[in-house]
Amino acid sequence: MRTTVHTGAIGYYTSRIAEAGLVGVAFVAGMPNMGYTGVKGAAVATSPLSIAVPAAGRPPALLDMATAQIALGKIAQYRNAGKELPEGTAATADGVPTTDPNVAEMPLPLGGAKGAGMSLMFELITSVLLGAPVLSSFHGETRTAAGTGRTR
Repeated sequence: MRTTVHTGAIGYYTSRIAEAGLVGVAFVAGMPNMGYTGVKGAAVATSPLSIAVPAAGRPPALLDMATAQIALGKIAQYRNAGKELPEGTAATADGVPTTDPNVAEMPLPLGGAKGAGMSLMFELITSVLLGAPVLSSFHGETRTAAGTGRTR
């Protein structure tokens, strides 16, 4: 699929594939909204992935996750509840780790550099296979939204 970077719960789609007796695997490219270890600011996407495996007589085994420690929506929930974020889950816009949901603007990668590396690899796979290079358009000089030609 092209020109989309938000699919909701991608496990829905892979589950449907597994219910048909096949293994469903999905990666999602996205706009950079997560810090890469050692970099200030957003450098990679939270890159959701899902794998569903069929199981006879029961629902498929399903993995539906992102490569971030915490979802952006969860940061908003902490903010609305007036609670501090768990340590090591989010950072300010310039990449400084924080537990304050009022200044947290991006999640940090699950497993540090490993999660960021997974995100980068998922982006490369989806960019090469689908011809929708989100990262290059985001980090390039014109900064256009992938596939739209619109400058951000």
